[in-house]
Amino acid sequence: MGSYRPLCSIRIAHDYFDGERCRALLCRPAAAGAGLLRRRGMLFRQTAENAWALLCDISGAGPDTDADVLFLELQLADSGFVLYTRWPGFRPDAAYAAELPAAGGDVEAAEIFRSTGGGRAIGSGCFRLSLPLTRGMLDAARAGAPPCCTLRFHAPACRWEYLFLPEPGILLDRGEECYRLETVGGPLRYRFSPFERVRAYGQEVCRTLSEEPIPLRERYDFRLRLDVSSGNGRPARTVLREVPPPLPGRYLDTAPDLLRQVCRL
Repeated sequence: MGSYRPLCSIRIAHDYFDGERCRALLCRPAAAGAGLLRRRGMLFRQTAENAWALLCDISGAGPDTDADVLFLELQLADSGFVLYTRWPGFRPDAAYAAELPAAGGDVEAAEIFRSTGGGRAIGSGCFRLSLPLTRGMLDAARAGAPPCCTLRFHAPACRWEYLFLPEPGILLDRGEECYRLETVGGPLRYRFSPFERVRAYGQEVCRTLSEEPIPLRERYDFRLRLDVSSGNGRPARTVLREVPPPLPGRYLDTAPDLLRQVCRL
């Protein structure tokens, strides 16, 4: 590619994903940005799952650092983004805009984006980015240290609610105080409240809640196990060896700060 080198790069980080490698958003030049790339002979390329780079011929004049602004769009690649992103008031059908710092660095996406006050055109990205192409950026690129801007998104933390339903025709033949939901593995051991017997979905069930909010993740470094006490000083017996974590958006009839999972005993 001759003397083409990165002028700057953009990275999208989201702590919901392993390694913060966000797969929910795709970055591309907006129409005005594509025109600028053609006029200046620059390239915009994806370099990783969640990273993109602007390339230019740094041996030449480069961009007009007094006037050029690159316009980009972020497009939602996962409709579930709104379910696992902490952003009060976010609407996936609205349009948002922000200016990225030319010097790079970490920026909190939910803080810098502002609603444009209207809807967005069909096929356009949900987020519009503007990036000034400055003299400092060009000098840094020529020195081999192109700036990188990281847009950071975060997942919410919610208390987990579990409802354990007996199989049809089977009564809850043990007191709810005999059941215990345990975390296995991971650096933290989350605790769950004592089981209580409640009515839900037209039947009697056992309910427990995590004692503290748990950060939402695509994958967790611990698992859950349901034990039942056998009494008489004997060790507890495992009823369910793998209790699945709750999924965002599966049960919408809960409080906003709760994630529910329903399991069969």
